Amino acid sequence: MTEFLKSFSLVILSLVLLYVIYTALSYLRMKKARKYYYDLQNELKVGDEVVFLGGVYGKVVHLSSDIAKIDVGSGNVLKVKRESISSKVK
Repeated sequence: MTEFLKSFSLVILSLVLLYVIYTALSYLRMKKARKYYYDLQNELKVGDEVVFLGGVYGKVVHLSSDIAKIDVGSGNVLKVKRESISSKVK
């Protein structure tokens, strides 16, 4: 019986350790992603070429605190939330 308890406690301890490691790695990954998007939003300026979350490309023509106007070609301008911009085109 004691051998069973030792084995069982070792399995539980291993599972808890794996959970802690997974949680820590997930937290660090999310922290890095949050910093990327925060920096992206603060570095946006008129004239930058950007990509939306849906994959649409365009050029920033106007920025306000929470709204961006993006020229997507042929004079079409979309008014979108700044958070919908996923990256800048290099």
